[in-house]
Amino acid sequence: MTKKSSTTTLAAEILAKAREAYRKYEEEVEFWYTYGDGRPVAEGGKGWTFPRCIHGVSRWVDYDCACIPCEDGYGVWDWHREAREAIADAKWRLRVYGERVDWLSSRPESVPDELVVALGRWVIAPLEVGEVGV
Repeated sequence: MTKKSSTTTLAAEILAKAREAYRKYEEEVEFWYTYGDGRPVAEGGKGWTFPRCIHGVSRWVDYDCACIPCEDGYGVWDWHREAREAIADAKWRLRVYGERVDWLSSRPESVPDELVVALGRWVIAPLEVGEVGV
């Protein structure tokens, strides 16, 4: 049995959350073009394009709705790129966590215990993976 590093474990969690967000977006797009206003007019739809890209930029504007990540090719899922970004994000989160642990360990003795508990939550906050944008 191999031991996983903290970076690997955190990166895998970040990558799984990103993949899940991308999967949800793909389901929304598929539903839009199958049952929503994206269907052709002949099929009872309005023929409209999906209203936003994966990054949340509206496609229904009067000006050029340039989503820089989409124009740079980041509008499709790429395992290699996403894995590299997840690893970089995990390393950053672990570095910030380490800096906060060091800071909390060297805090002045005058800091009240109630504040130490709140600061403890602040210290571990970088390790909590919430919604991940794609």
